Amino acid sequence: MGRVRDYSKTVIYRIVDIRYNITIYIGHTTNLYEKKKHLKRNKFGINNFVKEQGGWKNFRVLYLECYPQCCSQAHAEALVYMVQRQHGIPDENELENVFNVYSNENIQKTKTLEVL
Repeated sequence: MGRVRDYSKTVIYRIVDIRYNITIYIGHTTNLYEKKKHLKRNKFGINNFVKEQGGWKNFRVLYLECYPQCCSQAHAEALVYMVQRQHGIPDENELENVFNVYSNENIQKTKTLEVL
């Protein structure tokens, strides 16, 4: 049987590219410390993007809000969706498109800087 999560410990966090002060992801967890370790060990998803952008030295995982009234995973996901919309951040289904645009914009900025 799987571990039972205490959703009253739900925290909304964001991942920020500190070079450009851009929030690239907003998510939820019940244990931010463990989530940070998991994000950095993960071989897929956001970790690939972070590696392509120079590694975790360019990014921070930051606490946004806690939600002690949260009661389930569905509730936590709804809260994340609400916060994403407040911050103008797309949901996970749209992330790959955003990462592609983000990467292309960085390439263009780099080329512009090289020309100067």
